[in-house]
Amino acid sequence: MNKIFKAHINIREGSYNYPGYNEEKGVNHPVLFTGMTPIKWDGTLEINTTEDDPDWYDYNEKRWANAKSLDGSYWVWIPRYAYKIESCYHTSGEDCYNLTGKEAGDIDVKFLKGTTNLTEDNTTIESTGYEAHEKDTSMHHFLHPAFQVNGEELGFWVAKFEATAAEGVATITGECLQPDDSISKTIKIVPNVNSWRCISIYNAYLVSLDMSNHSGVYGWLESEVKSHLITNYEWGAVAYLSASLFGAYEEIWNNTYNQYMTGCSSTGVDGGPLSYCIPYNTLDGVKSSTTHNIYGVYDMSGGAWDIVMGNYNDLVGNSNFLKQKLIEDKYINKYFTENKQILNSFGMNYVDAVYGDAFFETSYNAARYNGSSYINNNYSSWNYDQSHIPHLNQPWFYRGNRWGGRRANGIFSYSNTSGTPFEGISFRPVLMPLKHASS
Repeated sequence: MNKIFKAHINIREGSYNYPGYNEEKGVNHPVLFTGMTPIKWDGTLEINTTEDDPDWYDYNEKRWANAKSLDGSYWVWIPRYAYKIESCYHTSGEDCYNLTGKEAGDIDVKFLKGTTNLTEDNTTIESTGYEAHEKDTSMHHFLHPAFQVNGEELGFWVAKFEATAAEGVATITGECLQPDDSISKTIKIVPNVNSWRCISIYNAYLVSLDMSNHSGVYGWLESEVKSHLITNYEWGAVAYLSASLFGAYEEIWNNTYNQYMTGCSSTGVDGGPLSYCIPYNTLDGVKSSTTHNIYGVYDMSGGAWDIVMGNYNDLVGNSNFLKQKLIEDKYINKYFTENKQILNSFGMNYVDAVYGDAFFETSYNAARYNGSSYINNNYSSWNYDQSHIPHLNQPWFYRGNRWGGRRANGIFSYSNTSGTPFEGISFRPVLMPLKHASS
């Protein structure tokens, strides 16, 4: 067995009943790849630590596990969990506020042991048979579907910031410049740099998928990890954990710096555009993370829109994907609207059979495109976030909104794109372990 996976079986005293599960911390221990270094902070001071450091992470204290790959890229561990939406299921932010006095519902998260569906308190966890309003996440705890990519997953690593390119980006603002729509650049995940935008979803998908092949850059072995562009499920998994007691448990602040710099914040939760960056490690800066402290994920509200692998009706738009070669199902979330339900031959509809993606569950009466304009509610997601369902010409999802969106920004925001390069759309990769801990 590879020594990296061996290390977290026997940390500290005793052994785990469930491989990969840290009994003391109550979550699955992060799966470190070759070349990854655990990190923690003392105030704003970043400290390299070790895998057996008991102070590395504590999800009960909203300190999610962070690590850096060999190139200096930052990653945050999202451990396997199940969830239940205890209020405001399939409800708009406005209606939620009228019902509860809050603009977003409550989500109860149960961390799971190893690759099982067992919890510390023996809560019954469902993983099949979901049906909206009959057997759904407002009634039962369901395994989050993001943890079933390559079978049953211990968890995954998500990029802490929007991606940039190690070689630098050509486009800061304004018209896209051709060098950015490329697969020859190298992804890097760091704060205080201009995010990588002006890249088609096809190329963002390819360059994300290719990360796991570059052991010389990132340090890991190809046999340990599979990288890919974040899916709607994985976005939802981060969003739901953020909305729970283990995360910020309130709305995260926008990144409103108008130069698309990673990790910036604002002067308030719905702050307007700024001509300067409020850095990620300052008092206001940490409010833009999913934990409201430095241990969370940034740029999920504002910054740039984040393209995700979510698509309607196998339509390719202007993405450069070929329909017959749309990717493996595990790397994309597919949605379908029957022809008779498409609005004026343009507007797609909710798919109520899909859960975990912070879409149907966390909004109501979202805007649909009728061929010339949007009808219904443009801001029907929790926290009054933007809610535009994809349509015939723009069949792909993007999430989070960008720096100028004010109240429309948010982790529950979604809208649509054709998949073509745009100066306001960035992306982020995910790392999925290929090996699990064993006893």
